[in-house]
Amino acid sequence: MVGALLTSFGLLSLSSHTAVAAVDLQDFEGYADTAAAEADGWFTSSGDGGGAGMGVEVIDGNSVLSIGWNTTSGWAAIGQNLSANADWSNYDGVRFWMRGSDNGGSFNFEVQTDNGDNTTAMAHGAANTDDTDGWTLVSIPFSSLTNGYDWNAGGANLDLTEVKSFLFSGFVGSDNGGAKIDQFELYTTGDPETALGPCPGTMLVDFEGYADTAAAEADGWFTSSGDGGGAGMGVEVIDGNSVLSIGWNTTSGWAAIGQNLSANADWSNYDGVRFWMRGSDNGGSFNFEVQTDNGDNTTAMAHGAANTDDTDGWTLVSIPFSSLTNGYDWNAGGANLDLTEVKSFLFSGFVGSDNGGAKIDQFELYTTGDPETALGPEADDNATTTTEAPETTTTTIELTCPATTSSVETFESYGAGTTPPEPWFNYDNAGGGISIVADDAARARDGQSGDNKIFAWGFDAVSDPGYGGVGRNFTSPADWSEYTGVQFWMWGSGEGGELQVEIGEDKTSDVERYRSAAFTDNWTGWKLIKLPFSSFSPSSYNPNPGNGKLDLTTVNNLVFAANSGKTDGGVALDSVAVYCVEGQLPATGSSTTSSTSGLAALVMAAGIAMILISQTRRRESN
Repeated sequence: MVGALLTSFGLLSLSSHTAVAAVDLQDFEGYADTAAAEADGWFTSSGDGGGAGMGVEVIDGNSVLSIGWNTTSGWAAIGQNLSANADWSNYDGVRFWMRGSDNGGSFNFEVQTDNGDNTTAMAHGAANTDDTDGWTLVSIPFSSLTNGYDWNAGGANLDLTEVKSFLFSGFVGSDNGGAKIDQFELYTTGDPETALGPCPGTMLVDFEGYADTAAAEADGWFTSSGDGGGAGMGVEVIDGNSVLSIGWNTTSGWAAIGQNLSANADWSNYDGVRFWMRGSDNGGSFNFEVQTDNGDNTTAMAHGAANTDDTDGWTLVSIPFSSLTNGYDWNAGGANLDLTEVKSFLFSGFVGSDNGGAKIDQFELYTTGDPETALGPEADDNATTTTEAPETTTTTIELTCPATTSSVETFESYGAGTTPPEPWFNYDNAGGGISIVADDAARARDGQSGDNKIFAWGFDAVSDPGYGGVGRNFTSPADWSEYTGVQFWMWGSGEGGELQVEIGEDKTSDVERYRSAAFTDNWTGWKLIKLPFSSFSPSSYNPNPGNGKLDLTTVNNLVFAANSGKTDGGVALDSVAVYCVEGQLPATGSSTTSSTSGLAALVMAAGIAMILISQTRRRESN
């Protein structure tokens, strides 16, 4: 989602209790007006000159809670007293949808429980800042609610079997533009997200209307293959939900699976397509392709980077149309899509053999900012979803920045060459070296005066072994613990490769590896990329997994890794640094497997843009 709110909560840990399905706490649909909400326990309170207000309103047919506050002096709170104490102990946290007004105010989420001794435990997490004007899903692990109040005799040790109220508290500043809140729900880790409102996105096909495979074929679904390749498809029902089952073997030859539309469709008002996929972790891969009518008896065909079947759970795959830039030399129609005349969409470019098969469901057109559509009537127990970034969360504490930025690498001390200079290195299908760029050259930076040195490199994550990267070792461990994230300028080639940044934590015998959310090389020219340390989570390839928490006091190396795709024109790096946002020091780490972010998203992290441009929401493959 564009302009997303960075949810600043504590370290997410997997609980050992029995997983249960998400349960709604409040969707506000039952309230005719504000008085009805108040009758059901909703309240505002304030003092010492502070104030807050709330109301129930309808937006696009969806009832939401509207809140506002002014605590430039004093304090305020908005919440709900439950009619009876509730048991939340079988859940990992609470989540809700929020639409801000980008006014910079902030608040905490708080839970109050009955201690059984006539006192109340009160605990809250870190602040949420209203720095977006779009809908954002905010997820709050109960493990993050660790902060109490000195004046409260009941302390902060919550008894989640006796929850008496939940509320927004600790309001800071003034948010006269107001925020909208909807769909509070309790969740367990891995639950699919509940979609916001009546209908996000535009459904293309959810397979519920097909009685069998023949019905799908009658509606334009097809398979094609040649030169020894093969693919198959079928419609099956899993837990009451109809899905498309696909399989392929292209150890030789080629294959495709897709749908020819009954009439050309106009997709030009949308930003991309997304669908749910459950893999079998067999390592096969495919592209998503769109074909459009050029109007001259030729067809434009364009696809993005490969999607690899490297998970056995449900994953939401989001594909921006801007990432569909690759065509075929043999196709006279080229790759310049006319999205007002879409004639078909398909899986193509199958690689390897995936006899275990993959399941596909709920193709949907989306615009940036649309909430995700939950999977089917009942999602698989192994379902995995992410929001703007991997399921790593952030705790913030007060600090004074040592500096706004601190340089890690400028490349100015090295001589020109075609191999990485010490202490830089390359591995597998990637390589490069130092280039000297004149101020009038194509790769000159804006405002550059005189020559500038950059690290120019290339990668091929299509050929075996399917990955590669470049990086820098530190002669002694670097301490980045006083900074918020890492930033760098990158020259994009626009060729669609997927990349991540990896931090290696020094562990003497080996390094403990953490990767950021993925971004896609789908632009040309220089772009500043900022990645908060809170977006880093353990790499799926981690020979020395350690405690699952990134220790920024012992940074051993910094790696730029290519996961998929390749570049012929090459990319480049310049001005690598760590940066600090005043008052924000994230504590990082997660026990979950790294996931890459799905939408082409601009995430506002404490007011600083973080570029996350990713083609698929899937587990990182290397």
